[in-house]
Amino acid sequence: MVEESKNYLPLKAEDFLFERDENDNFKPQTVYIEELKRSIVITPIPQEEWVEMLNSNQEGTITTSEQDIKIIEKHLIEPKLNVEELKKAGKHILISKVVQAILDFSAKTIEN
Repeated sequence: MVEESKNYLPLKAEDFLFERDENDNFKPQTVYIEELKRSIVITPIPQEEWVEMLNSNQEGTITTSEQDIKIIEKHLIEPKLNVEELKKAGKHILISKVVQAILDFSAKTIEN
């Protein structure tokens, strides 16, 4: 029998799962980026998409910049940026910070 400690809370299913809407899509989540002192609204990256990204990287079929644009286009809800705006921005540090925030938030569940 597992003894429950007074110092630790037991894990619950919601600790591992992102919320979904009635269509089974991930609900948007607000993520605070400490370095920027700003919040963004994102949707998490599903595990299948993680695998696809890793395979694309290993095969060399997509560049980092292309992958960053793809992640932002698909998973950044607020502020909404289009592909042309992202291409014009180049490899701006803010793009990297936003992509990293999306990856970090999404990885919380994938690691578990």
